Amino acid sequence: MRAVSLLLRRRGATPTVVRVASRGYVAPKDGFDAAETEKAIGALQRLLRNELSEQSFDDALNTAEELRSLARDAYGSTGNTILAAALNDSALVHKGRREFETAVELLVEAVRQYDSCGLRNHPSSATALHNMGVAYKEHAQAPETGALERVSLLDRAAECLVEANERRAARTDDDTIRRAVATTRVVLASVRRLQKRIADARDEIDEALAVLRVVDTTIASRTALATALNNAAYFEKQDGNDADASKLYHEALDLRETVLGPEHPQTIATLHNIAELHEAFGRLDQANAVRRNILRRLGVEGDDRDDATTTTPPAIPTPQG
Repeated sequence: MRAVSLLLRRRGATPTVVRVASRGYVAPKDGFDAAETEKAIGALQRLLRNELSEQSFDDALNTAEELRSLARDAYGSTGNTILAAALNDSALVHKGRREFETAVELLVEAVRQYDSCGLRNHPSSATALHNMGVAYKEHAQAPETGALERVSLLDRAAECLVEANERRAARTDDDTIRRAVATTRVVLASVRRLQKRIADARDEIDEALAVLRVVDTTIASRTALATALNNAAYFEKQDGNDADASKLYHEALDLRETVLGPEHPQTIATLHNIAELHEAFGRLDQANAVRRNILRRLGVEGDDRDDATTTTPPAIPTPQG
């Protein structure tokens, strides 16, 4: 992958492997308590994931810095998979803060760490590349991004997403990997739409849906399918296909209500999308009925609230390897 490879070469150094992840071995150091260190790292990882899930990005920023520092001090700055995971999660914090360039820099370093451990094709390496692609895509969509920069960022996003799935190619008999491949294809479909490559976008979303309909029935797989359906419905709406969009949105809604619950933000997002579909095709009474349904689910009484303030936009979930 050209963009990432150039950054890796610019930063590159000969790795000294302090932690051999493939064997689960930690090299001893004088006065180093491996058990206590791993316990502290585990606690910070759990705290950071919780703060990310709650979108508490200011708190998460401090936790991420502490986690990176501890991982680097304990296991070194090269060949360190614990540091790589910390870099990946730190990047998600900066992406949440819309600090996209910092997020990409951290993810480039995470990929370099995995590669230096001989883990180029490990799922976590592919996840870091997926997250890099999402960061580039969101940067491209930011209001302050100019037209020429947008084109370049979308190209980089596509590069990262394609590379992520190439690294997973040898393990597609595993349902977890197949789900990850399909999830990346859902994001790539959105990138192709933004690049006006409509036929390519349709191919990506159709292939993703085909896989997600037949993989395991875990919550993660059902949630990923709902996201793919939601995005496919949006594409159909953009193309003027009212009936197809409605069918896909309602399938996504049924899944999200079942798996996540009727008041979950992603369920509400799909209801919001259904309301917008009704409005786009002139069905204002039905659109308003759906919006009243949203208000009831959120426990908002009366009609004095702006509907737009009560809902959240649809989002693509980011694997956090």
